[in-house]
Amino acid sequence: MKEYVDLLDSDGNCIGIIDRKKAHESGAWHKTIHAWVINAKGDVLLAKRSNRKNFYPSCWDCSFAGHVGIDEGAVDCAIREAYEEIGVHLFPQDFIHVCTYKDVLSYGSQTCNQIAEVYVVEKELNIFSLKLAKGEVDEIKWVPAQTFLKQILSQKGNYLFHGEKEYKALKKYVEDRFKIV
Repeated sequence: MKEYVDLLDSDGNCIGIIDRKKAHESGAWHKTIHAWVINAKGDVLLAKRSNRKNFYPSCWDCSFAGHVGIDEGAVDCAIREAYEEIGVHLFPQDFIHVCTYKDVLSYGSQTCNQIAEVYVVEKELNIFSLKLAKGEVDEIKWVPAQTFLKQILSQKGNYLFHGEKEYKALKKYVEDRFKIV
């Protein structure tokens, strides 16, 4: 089944619609969400992308992410993706917006030119009770935020590396909120 997204110009203005697969093949701009679940200890929930994904398979990534559908709001997309990927029901008030930025990811012949809306969700989750979507997420784990951020900012480890702006915004959020340096 084809998944359609708003086709954007480089300034984020909607100029049409496009199939997500074609957006990646052509490098067309579109909107995505990245969400980071953080618990009361300041640990971040990481999701290991399925080994069946055609874009960065088996890499550790944010808690859940997705492509914003046609005329769909970013928070609505985040709510949908949380349920689809890890089986968690969330509400608009659960999402704390930390940044928006332009991100260019390449993998093989694909290029994902995305305008990413980045959110934090402060929530205690029992990872053993989550329902991971087959073909999307193979594994999840809690990692101390400072450990993860140190590794990702030095580009060490098997991570899908989004733009540095995302990790710096996440680092600032964690430091301010949890007083972690």
